[in-house]
Amino acid sequence: MALLHRSGPRYHWDKPAGAGLGFRVPFTLFHREPVDVSTQVVARYQDGRIVKGISLDVDPITPVCHVRPPAGTVVEVKLADLKALFFVRTLEGDPTHREASQSDPADLRMRGATPIKLKFVDGEQLIGLTSSYPPPRPYFFIVPVDSKSNNIRILVNRRAVTALAPVGGG
Repeated sequence: MALLHRSGPRYHWDKPAGAGLGFRVPFTLFHREPVDVSTQVVARYQDGRIVKGISLDVDPITPVCHVRPPAGTVVEVKLADLKALFFVRTLEGDPTHREASQSDPADLRMRGATPIKLKFVDGEQLIGLTSSYPPPRPYFFIVPVDSKSNNIRILVNRRAVTALAPVGGG
């Protein structure tokens, strides 16, 4: 778990022992207590491989990020090799949960968002919300329409998508 700590008027990453990432990111925050900013991700590759862990350096403009599995060393992940990078609540997920295929009209996340349906090269289909349709970049974010999903947001590799269309009147 990575924490921010206060150093004067700024906050900095506390680098856990053995993290091996070797960077500090300054933040200007107005919190008095350390803030947990670790991000759990599941990297799903186009070839079927899966890497689960924590990442602190995901940026859709940068071609690589790093994932630290719970037991193991940091793995360099090339976004071009991925189908998608899933930002998740838990690494285990809930295998009994069935994703909703329609959003709740009262869901505030719908404001300004376009519901889209996408199909990956492996046949998996997702329905999510995006702030920009059609996505202007090779990697773009969607959030699941199911607010109870284990997925918080998903960074999609457009090259791994075979079909992309708005849902309904979007």
